Amino acid sequence: MFESVTGLDLPPAFAVKGLLSLYSAPREHIGRIADDEMDNIMENMEIAIALMMVLLASLHTFFAIKACKAVVDISPGRKRLWCMLSLVFGPAGYYFYQGLIPCDMIHED
Repeated sequence: MFESVTGLDLPPAFAVKGLLSLYSAPREHIGRIADDEMDNIMENMEIAIALMMVLLASLHTFFAIKACKAVVDISPGRKRLWCMLSLVFGPAGYYFYQGLIPCDMIHED
């Protein structure tokens, strides 16, 4: 009979009036709730980013210590380079430089 705007068989004028009444009444209230929720989300996001930065720094530090304590027959300068690469690039730097060291020079713990 009528074209359905809202999924119901209603006259178009009634459908438009019904849709407008949904958006006009609680606009200020909805805006205030959205602002409060957005503030909470942003605070949680800041905490999550700070936590991830701390975890990333601890991961890099762990691999730098692992490289410094490794029992390897290389010069102290190359070992310091390995530690610095591990500190800056984390696991990628550690395993990259470990791949450059000949296998017979690495002693397992």
